[in-house]
Amino acid sequence: MSERTVAGALAQEQKHANMNNHLIEDSMLKVIGKVSLEQMREEHKREDLSEEWDHFGREVHIEWAEESSSDYINWLAETMEWRRSRQGEDTPFIGRLGDIEFTVNPKNPSRVYFAGEDNLSSATIDKDDEYVEYGFEGFEPNILRFNYNANGLSASGLNLRRIILVTNEGEINEQYSLSEGIHFSGESQPSEIVADFVSNHPEYEIGESDNTFVRSNIDPFESISSISSEPLDGFKVWYRDIIDGEYARKMKEREFEQREGQDPNSIKTYGDIIPFAEKFGERCRKVYNIATAAYEKSLR
Repeated sequence: MSERTVAGALAQEQKHANMNNHLIEDSMLKVIGKVSLEQMREEHKREDLSEEWDHFGREVHIEWAEESSSDYINWLAETMEWRRSRQGEDTPFIGRLGDIEFTVNPKNPSRVYFAGEDNLSSATIDKDDEYVEYGFEGFEPNILRFNYNANGLSASGLNLRRIILVTNEGEINEQYSLSEGIHFSGESQPSEIVADFVSNHPEYEIGESDNTFVRSNIDPFESISSISSEPLDGFKVWYRDIIDGEYARKMKEREFEQREGQDPNSIKTYGDIIPFAEKFGERCRKVYNIATAAYEKSLR
């Protein structure tokens, strides 16, 4: 065989080898591409799943979730495991189901914290122990600003916010928060007014901050007065925003009725709030059962 023939045969073999290598490389690239695509799809799926647990709205009734608890437990366990791999082992898991936001802390997973969508109600459940505090703000007809004139103190344009808090232990408290409004005027500061009011009304005491005052141990049969038509001693309505106030009131009433399934105008006494506190606690307990079971499953 001549040198030219040998060289041609070697070149042909190399050509076939190169073609085979390209075919193998193309096949490998297709396999890698397919795997990467599947991994990408799975990652997006898990991200979407994780995001769902950030904003399950009121349309997802907790009662429905309880009826399909095994599906929700599997779903949540998968999400908890995925987030843990991304955020770290000790990062608390925060999710939402229905109108309840819940927090599971890996350092003490049996104790779960809850917050209501009203930003007033909260609960803590640890196995058989639970503490529930349900907040009710009421539905005043207008956005109000108050002035205060008493004992030489004077100010106008004050915000006066009242929240009624009912616990599962039967305590009923009423908390007022006083702050400066947009058009605040006067030499007296809210903290001075609070101190003056409490000193003249022993049934009240200063709350956690010097801008709040609280009345405790309220009789459940006591009627809830309107702070717009029956202001506290020394306070007087200074300004009403009728248009915006009516819109805000209707929105709050609608949200309450959608969440609680009852007309908020049925609440007349402090004791009328107790059943809503009980229902909130029941909803938290249902979410607790799902969240703790999912957490245990996510560790397996």
